[in-house]
Formats: sequence, structure tokens, C-alpha cells
Amino acid sequence: AGADYVKTSTGFLGEGATVEGVTAMLEAAKGRIKVKASGGVRNIETAQRFVDMGVDRLGVGYASTSELFR
Repeated sequence: AGADYVKTSTGFLGEGATVEGVTAMLEAAKGRIKVKASGGVRNIETAQRFVDMGVDRLGVGYASTSELFR
């Protein structure tokens, strides 16, 4: 369809990105489209885990971004 990437969720409702959800999306994408883990990324450990899994982008909220780098 011409999309650049798919993302897990907004994080406004529910828990946001999960390891299970990101794994399923990466497997379905098979490198044909980028994956963005979004919602629920509140610390550097979670961010690094998703990057290590192979996501291309992280969706972190304005209010939580400063928490990632403390």
C-alpha cells in the first residue's frame, strides 16, 4: 500500500508496545516495511530492548522522553 512503517499503538489506551506485539509485527513485516514501537516506552531499558529486537523507530511521548535519559 506504500506505507513507510507500521506502529504498535498510540499508548493512549492500553499498555502500548509489548514484546509479543512487536515480535509479531517484525515477523509479519519480514524486512519489507519498518516497525515502530510506540506507547509504553518509559525507560531506556525498554527502548533498548525494542531497538535490539529490530524496530526502526520508537514512539515516546513528550512527557516520558526526559525519563529515558536520566
